[in-house]
Amino acid sequence: MKRHHLLWAVLCLSFLLTGCGIGGFWMNGDPFAAKNIKPYLQYWEKPGMTPEGRRRDSVGCGAGNTDDVGWNFKILQRPGETERQTKTRLWDDWHRCMRGLGYHEITR
Repeated sequence: MKRHHLLWAVLCLSFLLTGCGIGGFWMNGDPFAAKNIKPYLQYWEKPGMTPEGRRRDSVGCGAGNTDDVGWNFKILQRPGETERQTKTRLWDDWHRCMRGLGYHEITR
């Protein structure tokens, strides 16, 4: 009898998960959201600046050499600092540097 209940529970759970997943939002995502996604660095503007120049300035401010601003947090983490504190410090430093170079962030 216990085996019958276990089989029934597994069967119901698999139907539930399969039914929610087929064509569901969590499986495919929003089909309209991915059409105009820009990397974060492209939301920063400065009059007369080219994308290559913006990337060079971003790297000069300490970011990685991509349009998706990022760092290797483990390497840049200071002793006694949590990963969250490291991320906050690096983002704040990067934002301050970019604004200091004359960039401003456009609204999305």
